[in-house]
Amino acid sequence: MKFNLTHQYILASSSIMRQRILKQLDIPFSIVPSNIDESRLDGETPDQLVARLGRQKCEAIGESYPDAVVVSGDQVMTLDDQILGKPSDKEDAFQQLSQCSGKLVTSLSNVSVLFQETVLQKTTSCRVKFRTLSENSIKSYIKDDGILNCAGSLCVEGLGILFLESIESTDPYAIYGLPLIALTELFQHHGLVDL
Repeated sequence: MKFNLTHQYILASSSIMRQRILKQLDIPFSIVPSNIDESRLDGETPDQLVARLGRQKCEAIGESYPDAVVVSGDQVMTLDDQILGKPSDKEDAFQQLSQCSGKLVTSLSNVSVLFQETVLQKTTSCRVKFRTLSENSIKSYIKDDGILNCAGSLCVEGLGILFLESIESTDPYAIYGLPLIALTELFQHHGLVDL
């Protein structure tokens, strides 16, 4: 396997977890958060939302770095067709996790790659089964401010993993917000990696 390293690689995210995942490919990259407005548009489906945000994050950074390879991602959780994004505060986080208790939730993770003015994208889903959660366990968990940066208030890279019975996905990294199998496919389609 050989990456084309003649181009600058940029991760358009401040997510520590996405940075850790991208480092596994052993390519040098810079971190330039996009800081776009992530509000949902009227009538937008979860799939449309993550795809639009993934594209916009790439394009926002691509304007300043036209020769770079820009990687971005976006993630939402859905419960009964209701989008659970990042919680607005700890009360919102409590409500989200209470709703998810004992239920199956879908996580949608989009990865987008901009190279030579072309954005390629893929969205990967996970089915997540929550344990039945007690009020006390949720209150203890949401004391950590890090949960405010996690879709559906679920930080699986931390104590959030204790709330789950199972995770089903074709890409094990999708639950962390950067599907690595999908990303490798996009790099290959852009001609950036020889597998």
